[in-house]
Amino acid sequence: MLDHAMEQTAYIIETSYNDDGDQVMSTSEQIVCRFRWITDLERPANREEIRSDAMLWVKSDEDIEEGTIIKFGSDYFRVKRVTEARRLRGNQIYFLKCLLDKYAGGIESAS
Repeated sequence: MLDHAMEQTAYIIETSYNDDGDQVMSTSEQIVCRFRWITDLERPANREEIRSDAMLWVKSDEDIEEGTIIKFGSDYFRVKRVTEARRLRGNQIYFLKCLLDKYAGGIESAS
């Protein structure tokens, strides 16, 4: 459904911890996506709350779940929520929409 718009590249990052306790990248998998720096706002009564720093759309068969670490450009993000896009009738999932939080933790390259 959105395949024509998915012209960008991101990476799913798998991490582990080294002997010093630092988080290091163990593997990365390249995926095609649509990435946008869009802040998603929630406006409950009398306040405004930021729910995410960016959004990512990927194909429905990508292995992404909450907590997955994504690298786009030189920035790292943690997936906060995954929404499956379906039509009103039917069970087919057309794409996944992910809310992303900027990941402040340092990830080093394994050496």
